[in-house]
Amino acid sequence: MMGRIRETVVNLLFPTRAVCLCCGDPAGIEEEWLCDACMDRLAPRAHELRSGAWPEDGVSRVWFPLYYERPVSKLIWQFKYNGVYRLAPFLAACMGPVLARLSSTDYDCLTPIPLHEKRLRERGFNQAEVLASYISRETGIPLDGRVRRAKNTSQQARLSKDARQANLQNAFECLASFSGKRVLIVDDVFTTGSTANSCAQALRRAGAADVQAVTLAASRYYRHHKAMIYRKKVAGNASEA
Repeated sequence: MMGRIRETVVNLLFPTRAVCLCCGDPAGIEEEWLCDACMDRLAPRAHELRSGAWPEDGVSRVWFPLYYERPVSKLIWQFKYNGVYRLAPFLAACMGPVLARLSSTDYDCLTPIPLHEKRLRERGFNQAEVLASYISRETGIPLDGRVRRAKNTSQQARLSKDARQANLQNAFECLASFSGKRVLIVDDVFTTGSTANSCAQALRRAGAADVQAVTLAASRYYRHHKAMIYRKKVAGNASEA
């Protein structure tokens, strides 16, 4: 009995195999971050999204590989809020199908959604910057971080759709001209679009000709409300966004 207890304590303190970050499978995993069952559910594809509900001076299009549901929702939470920074390469690699559609000839620069300096100190890093650096390396699109968060807004995840829009009113400002530029915004999750559209509005005020966005995941809303969302099939992709 004491031997089993001792073994359990040792395995908790010094695990030889990691548990799945999505389902917590106690059998552990030997590679990556997910067990085989959860890995099978992770199927990134190139999705393109447009909506007539977004403001005309917001984003014109959004690209994303995954819907915000398990297992990616669990991985993003671990990455952002639980300090599992080593997830970054794995999450960035999930964007491969989308990055294959993005070309440096289509965009002049990409910019990550900035965190307010107070939030950045608390978290220690900006997840959007991490993803943007990877995307820039993979696509050749230059990175331009001259957008700042002017307001320390409340966390969007805790707010309703209307509250999100009010929360982000004039939240961003550009530190340079983006005159005539085609800008690609980078963030981790696209839900109501309030954050991306608020940032896009600041870029358009600074002269941007077009603003699009690329994110790691988008809300399941866009899967289930097809009548309200304008979608296009991406060439070579059998499923709709």
